Amino acid sequence: MKLTTMILKAIPAIAALLLAVPLSASAEGNATLPGGASSVRETYDDWMVSCATSQEKDKPATKICTIAQEQADAQSRRRVLLVQLLPGKGSAKATLVLPFGLDIQKGVTLQLDDGKAGAAQRFLTCYEIGCVVELTLDSATLASYNKGKQLKINVTAASTDGTGKEASFAVSLKGFQTAYNRAVELAK
Repeated sequence: MKLTTMILKAIPAIAALLLAVPLSASAEGNATLPGGASSVRETYDDWMVSCATSQEKDKPATKICTIAQEQADAQSRRRVLLVQLLPGKGSAKATLVLPFGLDIQKGVTLQLDDGKAGAAQRFLTCYEIGCVVELTLDSATLASYNKGKQLKINVTAASTDGTGKEASFAVSLKGFQTAYNRAVELAK
């Protein structure tokens, strides 16, 4: 199956993950975006802000705004990491999509700059596009990301004998605060 086809098939799965979040993270009633647009996509340094409105039959319009950073392998151009946050009231729901070949039993840890790594976070499931970790980031964690330069997502490669090598994905926090604030503003 072509990579483009795989990505197109995966979009509904990621959208379903985001739509499963309580609507407190999206605006109801005032579901208009600047200029009356039905969607907005803006870039702030290394982060992308995406907002879209939806209208379900017999329900008020809603809008969902997220920020995301995606990384791809330089040679194959295949995505190796997607970090997406859905701002809420005082917290954010984060979705990480990581590649296959990781030890899903060990989960992932997050580490800000050279600080101590946090507790292991479990994988939720795997789709055609990769394996998913969902977590909630509280206001203190978000504030620390605003001050940091890099978030490390630490993983362990899968192996049959349990000796998988540890690796890290480096996520730039350049533009994080501006993108996050913009997503919150657009979601109002």
